[in-house]
Amino acid sequence: MAVAAIAVWWLASRLSSEPLLALLTVTSFVLASVVVFLTLHYAQMVSEHKRQLSLLRGQWEETSRNLARVLVQRDHLGLLVRLLHAFVLTSRPSAVIERALSELSKFFRLEGAEGVVFGSGTAPIWVEWDPETSKCRTKDPTDLSLDEHSVETLKSRSVVVRDAVLQVPIAVQDNILGLLRLRLEDPESLPSEDLRLLQAVADQTALAVQRAFLTEMLEQLAITDPLTGVANRRHFDARLSEETARSRRYQYSLGLLLIDVDNFKSVNDRYGHQVGDHVLRRLVQILRQNIRRSDFLARYGGEEFVVLTPQSNPERLLTLGNRLIRTVRETPVEIDNDAPLQLTVSAGAALFPDHADNEEQLVKAADMALLKAKKNGKDCIILYQGDTKERDQKPPADESPAVR
Repeated sequence: MAVAAIAVWWLASRLSSEPLLALLTVTSFVLASVVVFLTLHYAQMVSEHKRQLSLLRGQWEETSRNLARVLVQRDHLGLLVRLLHAFVLTSRPSAVIERALSELSKFFRLEGAEGVVFGSGTAPIWVEWDPETSKCRTKDPTDLSLDEHSVETLKSRSVVVRDAVLQVPIAVQDNILGLLRLRLEDPESLPSEDLRLLQAVADQTALAVQRAFLTEMLEQLAITDPLTGVANRRHFDARLSEETARSRRYQYSLGLLLIDVDNFKSVNDRYGHQVGDHVLRRLVQILRQNIRRSDFLARYGGEEFVVLTPQSNPERLLTLGNRLIRTVRETPVEIDNDAPLQLTVSAGAALFPDHADNEEQLVKAADMALLKAKKNGKDCIILYQGDTKERDQKPPADESPAVR
């Protein structure tokens, strides 16, 4: 710029005779040059600032998107962790579905939801989440119009939308366990992250349901007699303790029948133990068909069975015992390649708290009455009356005694 200013001054001094005018010309040139330079420099700075601001804006937007993804992933992970913790403490399939629907209702804006678990050899489990109460309720499976063979969703093993309902299959490998059905305002607009979350929830739910089924099966095996399918001695002892406590609390009598198959040893000796097992299973079927739903049947040991009858009395207990004895006598047991076997049973009856102060004394009283029935010729029931007198309830005279 200095060289340009000197050149301008020299040119001006040559063209003008006035030195002052030449100086003013040079000064004006310099000032104009400075202004142009500053303007260009400022414009360059503004352009650079805009570029940097745009870069920062892009970085900020990217950071915001990353932060939003991290927050979503945090929420997803929190939901999965809560479900894992809840499922560890849950031992019933219905409770697993209830917890899954409750947690999903907190995460999504659900207009309704339901879950179905197809039981293995049992009725389905149907749980519905109510948006008005934000609570789950178990519904009657007889009203359910779908099964594992009628739902197209289960065949694809993927989350799909059918009739504005988001359907999420619950399956472990090739084992179909159930289905989650979620009603949302616009299920088609769910982002892929949420769809992956639903699949992860369904996978966790499937594992929890499978574990709950296994737990129930193990618990059932622990309290069930493997031969007859009724409660075993361990389960009976626990149930007897519960029933006597309930009898004390609500002040009603608890009846107990101790039933023994007459001459069962001769059945095993003549036909073998396999036929003996068949006889016991058939006897259980007869007993089950002739007791109330509120009564409790268990195998006490060997060929002895016990029936608990809550809210009973002496007349009702004797009526039940006589009906069981008569039905067994009148129902021959079919045996392969042989004549039907006619069975008889004897029974001892006792009531709590009429005949005992605790469950141990109740069983002992019924056992004493059973021994008395055996001594009285079998095929009858005796009601415990203490050490002084027992009431003998033999079949009427017109009924033929059982073949023994």
